[in-house]
Formats: sequence, structure tokens, C-alpha cells
Amino acid sequence: ESQHGILTMMAKDVHRAMDKLGLVQEFKKQLDDFWGSQKDLELKLANHIREVLSNVEQCNHDCKKLTSTTERLNKQIMRAQEDSDHLRTDLFKMQTSLDMGVKKNKEYLDSETKRLELSIDQVKEMHKALSDEIWGPEEVTDFSPPSLRRFDMQTRQLEKTIKEVLT
Repeated sequence: ESQHGILTMMAKDVHRAMDKLGLVQEFKKQLDDFWGSQKDLELKLANHIREVLSNVEQCNHDCKKLTSTTERLNKQIMRAQEDSDHLRTDLFKMQTSLDMGVKKNKEYLDSETKRLELSIDQVKEMHKALSDEIWGPEEVTDFSPPSLRRFDMQTRQLEKTIKEVLT
């Protein structure tokens, strides 16, 4: 009996082991499926990581290009601002110079105008003096200095004398 009990126990243990073996095989099958899906996921993850790294590298490259372009444009803007400042300064200097030139020319024209007015006044005075000298005094006598009025008076006297002689 003890052998029968031992064999029965062993048979029970074998049945239990067989039941557990079926469970282990089922678990192994599920574990193999899980392992396959895990490998697929790892492969997808590796591909995704490669794509992300490629995108990051492309973004890094694009960022460097944009940074370079931005720096170049910033330098161009700074040069344009400097040129604008120089032009503004030159324009201010030119405006100042033009204003000074206009002021100087106005002063010169004013002085020349005054000088010419003085010259014109002198010419008028000289003209009047010469005119008075040429025409002579308004009341003319035979002993007046030679003038157009004295000549007119003498011409009238001669005409009168010629008329008297002819008549």
C-alpha cells in the first residue's frame, strides 16, 4: 500500500504537473506572442526614433540656416541704418551750407542793391546837374553862359530879325 500510495501520489503529481505543463505551454505561447509584439514595438520605436532624430537634425539644420540668414539680414539692416545716419548727417550739413549760402548771397545782394541805388542816385544827380548845365537857367540873357535856352532865345531873335529884314 505504501507503494500504491506513493504511485498514486506520483500519478496525481504527474497529472498536476501535466496540468501545469499545459498552463506553462499556454503561458509560453502567450509569452512568445508578447515577445513578438514587443520586438515589433521595439522595431517601430527604433524606426520612430530614427525619424525623430532625422527630423531633429533637419530642424537643427534649418534653424542654423535661419540663424545665419537672420544674422546676415541684421547686418544689412545695421549697414542701412548707418548709411541712413550718414545721409541724414550729410543732408543736415548740406541744408546748413545751403542756408548759409542763401544768407550770404542775400546779404551780398542787399549790399549790391544799396550800392546800385547809391550809384543810381549819383547818376540821377549828375544827370540833373548836366541837364541843368545844358539847358541853362530859366531866365536867359545875352550874357548867360552858353545853353540850349540861350540858343533857343538867340534862334528866336534871329528868326525875328530875318522876318523883319524880309518884310
